Amino acid sequence: MATTLLTGAADGVIRMVTADGKPPPVTRTDVRVMHLRHPDGTLAAEYRIAGRSPGECNVGSLSSDPETLTCFAEGSVIYKSCWPDPRHGSADCLTSPWDQEIRIVRDPDPDLSGAEYIHVRTPWALELRDPRRPDAMLRCMSLGGATFVIDGQRANWACRSGEVEPVGYALGEPARHAGRPWTVSFWPSDDDEVRQATIATVWK
Repeated sequence: MATTLLTGAADGVIRMVTADGKPPPVTRTDVRVMHLRHPDGTLAAEYRIAGRSPGECNVGSLSSDPETLTCFAEGSVIYKSCWPDPRHGSADCLTSPWDQEIRIVRDPDPDLSGAEYIHVRTPWALELRDPRRPDAMLRCMSLGGATFVIDGQRANWACRSGEVEPVGYALGEPARHAGRPWTVSFWPSDDDEVRQATIATVWK
């Protein structure tokens, strides 16, 4: 049996690989809910503050967490997944679930107590086993807004393996399986064939 090791990456995410450098088999799908702060308001250990900016925030975001926000910061910067921090009248924003640098947006009018938060069912991001290369993983971010349809399914996530341009798209909704990993339809950018991909991680 191959030895399983932990390896770090430039993006700060720790991954498991076997002794030959390949990811281990996906035996289940890890469903993660983001928690940036502890109940006492302190940041979780894996996060650090990268900057602060004035701005304003509205309900709804790319995350399926029903209490997340979209925030508009100074300089026309848009953060589509932010968590309110009522203690400081601000919001903690991330550009992706594997980002460890928080951008704090100070909302001049942060009273959202009466707002109806929008629940998005589609997960924020997925990590897939590449169906074309079983030794490779893909990270897929929610597209949001208007996209396109392939094989009768909406393109909901753009998938990358480190490149700037997507190498493919995850379609529709994940198929949730009891006792085994979830799957999702995957369309490679350079191929017409839609394939089934195994989901290692779901970020809500």
